[in-house]
Amino acid sequence: MPAGPRILGKTLLGVLAALAACSRGGPSKDIAVVRGTVDSLLAIHARHFREGNVDSLVGAYTDSVVVRQQNVATVRGQDALRATLVGWIKAAPIKTIAYTTDELAVHGDTAFHIASYKATLEPPGSAEMTDDGRCTLLWLRDRRTGWKIHRSMCNSGAPVRPAMPSTP
Repeated sequence: MPAGPRILGKTLLGVLAALAACSRGGPSKDIAVVRGTVDSLLAIHARHFREGNVDSLVGAYTDSVVVRQQNVATVRGQDALRATLVGWIKAAPIKTIAYTTDELAVHGDTAFHIASYKATLEPPGSAEMTDDGRCTLLWLRDRRTGWKIHRSMCNSGAPVRPAMPSTP
């Protein structure tokens, strides 16, 4: 075989091997490390909620975040998320909150996370409320900034309150 095709063949094999090594589509072998990281990030997230630190809460999300919470319009982007969080925290400040990881699947720089949370809220002028809820989170890892929440869908486990009767 002439040298040209052999070199081309070896070069092509080298490129394919490099692409395979860089592939981020398969399951991650470092799931325990990623789980420790996202659990730590959620503990920080919980602390920021308790402190009412909206800027730090928003910093935990990607710029193009989409949040779909129960009974709330879809929130798109950090600016909309900031405004939503200000309203939530004002309406029902969080006294305690803790997250638990139920499932985590990691594929390269993407993690699919199912979590539960327990929270105690203190709405002004109302009795303390507790909530046991569930979240589905899609995390993205940026090599510069680390893991950030890209998509979030949480559902409250609190009982639905009956509608207030309208006044005639």
